[in-house]
Amino acid sequence: MKARALAVLDALAKAGSWSWDQRARVGGVLACGAAPGYAWWMLRNRDTLTALADNRVKAEVTNSIVATVVVSIALALVGIAAVHLRAKRQAPADTTDATPGLGETIDRCLRHGVLALMLPAIAALTTPKLETSNPWFTLALAGFATGVLVVWCYRLPTRERPPAKLWQVHAPALLSTLAVGFYIFQISRLALLHHYNLTTSTHDLGIYDNLFWNASHGNGLRSTLVKGDTHLAAHFDPILILLSPFYRISPGAHTIIVLQTVWIAAGAVPLYLLVVRKLSSHWAGFALVVSYLAHPGIQGANLYDFHSLSLAIPLLMTAVLLLETGASKSYAVTLLLLLLVREDMSLLSAALGVYALVTGRGRVGVLTILASIAYLGVVKLAMMPDAGLLMESTDHSYGYSTYFGYLIPKGRSGVSELLASLISNPVFVLRSVMTEDKLLYLARCFGPLLVLPFFARPGRVLLVYGLGFCLLGTKPALFSLHFQYVTLHTPFAFVLVPLVLADPAQSPALARFAATQVQFARAGALGCAMMSVLVSWKYGGLVENDSFQAGYYTLVRTYDEEAAARYEWLRQAADAIPPDASVAATDHLVPHLSGRAMIEKYPDADARGLDYLLVDRARRRRSGPSLIDVKPLETSGAYIVIDEHPTGLVLLKRDPSVPLPVEKPKKSKKTKKTKKSKQG
Repeated sequence: MKARALAVLDALAKAGSWSWDQRARVGGVLACGAAPGYAWWMLRNRDTLTALADNRVKAEVTNSIVATVVVSIALALVGIAAVHLRAKRQAPADTTDATPGLGETIDRCLRHGVLALMLPAIAALTTPKLETSNPWFTLALAGFATGVLVVWCYRLPTRERPPAKLWQVHAPALLSTLAVGFYIFQISRLALLHHYNLTTSTHDLGIYDNLFWNASHGNGLRSTLVKGDTHLAAHFDPILILLSPFYRISPGAHTIIVLQTVWIAAGAVPLYLLVVRKLSSHWAGFALVVSYLAHPGIQGANLYDFHSLSLAIPLLMTAVLLLETGASKSYAVTLLLLLLVREDMSLLSAALGVYALVTGRGRVGVLTILASIAYLGVVKLAMMPDAGLLMESTDHSYGYSTYFGYLIPKGRSGVSELLASLISNPVFVLRSVMTEDKLLYLARCFGPLLVLPFFARPGRVLLVYGLGFCLLGTKPALFSLHFQYVTLHTPFAFVLVPLVLADPAQSPALARFAATQVQFARAGALGCAMMSVLVSWKYGGLVENDSFQAGYYTLVRTYDEEAAARYEWLRQAADAIPPDASVAATDHLVPHLSGRAMIEKYPDADARGLDYLLVDRARRRRSGPSLIDVKPLETSGAYIVIDEHPTGLVLLKRDPSVPLPVEKPKKSKKTKKTKKSKQG
């Protein structure tokens, strides 16, 4: 016993005299050896991870972890020994200098074995509901795994680039094409399943489907689902008229759902071309295409109904590409298409003009800014019912001052009031921006891009408007990955990444990497792909998680027999309604009937008296607890039940010979309070 104790003390004394390199090797072997075992245990015991995260585990669980880790380290040591013996056998017999030492073998194993450190972080991400219970830790785990990969990739030796072989050019392009195809198929499938489960609504899929129907029939931007029966009450988006011929191929909301997916996926093309141009690497182009398609913000904008704003994503990226290539005519055409997306795109195009100015393209920049201002002025003053940027909420227009409710004093509205708050109360503004929800939003948006866009010294101007709009807003949708507003900054963020990777010296913080730009670009592109995939896993739409929503609703990913039977009944009911008939429908049924001239949302007051009603009795009103009630219309004989589904869907037809029942007047809140006070 005494001899063993002395041996242990002697070993500790020798360890204390080790050099830093020796200690680092031992630490590296232990860490890299333990990592696979720990990851393996977590993957085999996923049901225990939640308790493990709170340190609420029994002794046998702890012993199981220790045993697994010890076995993993032992296997790592056996592997190192095998590599060392193999190297000694392969060394020339007539020389001793060429025989590698154990330290060199360990260094060689650790050079790639360091990747094992990623495994526990990735395994920990499988903890149920981790993305909602501890979002910062979730991002930290994804960041750690990505950091290990980035460091490993950066330290790889750089080889002189021979002329690109044919397969080196076409393989990344082919893989990028396959990735785009996979994205279109999967996102379209999920969006359609969500739609067929009756979880889309009037706002905004029903509105845009009705807009496309009217545009394809020569009615411009008319829609009976918005104020004044024209979309000009909200936005001016004539690009819908240009795209309306596609709607005629197969009229219905399903067409614009797929159209939006294909359109957004097309953003991968200008991104790939820009990366190849700036970095001369087709593989880097493929990596950033993966990052783009996996980004949770891109998927969120895609899976929330349909919005004209989302159509700006590939156009913004194409505009930057054409600016960088100097293709002035193509840039002008792209700029025109961008302006046709929505009237407020003129603010983003003005940002493009400022970017052109600060990057030495003065003439293009000035013309872009002037065209943007002129276009916005003409549209606001001559076409839309309200000339204000945020507009007023009236019978003929929608107001957007409520988007910035905390920054605009109560009872006021308009951009001038917002600017007044920014200037007069900057402390309050900063406090409203630095909330946890908004910081998490930034981390989830820019974390997948390794925050590289913020290092684009001249290009950061492209982010100012979009980030300002989202971070100054008080409406939660503005700083959520699940809505279309990521369009205002995310496309610019992606095109800034290759600009930073191509020239790290533009930022003082990255200037040290200028001498190793090739390694920096390679590691950065791979890191963006890895981080985007991990963040998408926990916050995106492709993989089921506890966080992602399609707008306001949880994304429905299944389509069982009950849902199929319900949708088939709805489809047949819709077919039974004459095309020229006027219809009112419950909110979530509107997108399935909106391909017609006259459609209203029931139970809005102006929906009474239409030819047909398609109502879901079981669905509650969004504005209150009461169920949709059509019994007064039935009992009076004003509407006759044609067909009914067991789940509560009912189709009714108007009997014009019977007058509508008199609707009971609603009691105001003031009347209710008075009544309560009298009773008290």
